[in-house]
Amino acid sequence: MNIALLRSTFASVAPRADDLAQAFYARMLGTFPQVRPLFAETDFDQQRVKLIQSLAAVVALVDKPDELAPVLEKLGQTHLGYKVTPRMYPCVTYSLLTVLAECLGDDWTEEAATTWEDALLFVGGAMIQSQEAAAA
Repeated sequence: MNIALLRSTFASVAPRADDLAQAFYARMLGTFPQVRPLFAETDFDQQRVKLIQSLAAVVALVDKPDELAPVLEKLGQTHLGYKVTPRMYPCVTYSLLTVLAECLGDDWTEEAATTWEDALLFVGGAMIQSQEAAAA
């Protein structure tokens, strides 16, 4: 994973973070209606902030696994409480990759796509492991 590229592309979208988050939720809820019930009583203003804070934490700690692990464990357990299942993580990955591509335009290269996909698959995997450990 190209950490420098992950960070630079995130820095490029950070000034438009709320737009990114709005587009992400619109994409995910529009493309994957099965996740809509999870957001029935969601305050999307707060939800968008949480999404961007989570992404920022992952980007900041991606090269510090000892610090990142507890963050992902907590996120996984929190999402277990929201009734998020392992089958829903690909919905998030697809939606976020699609929106990042739209936001970054010509800066969305094949390497950027691979880097972000690798990062999101790692994050999702760690969150799922945390959910499974908590449920056991």
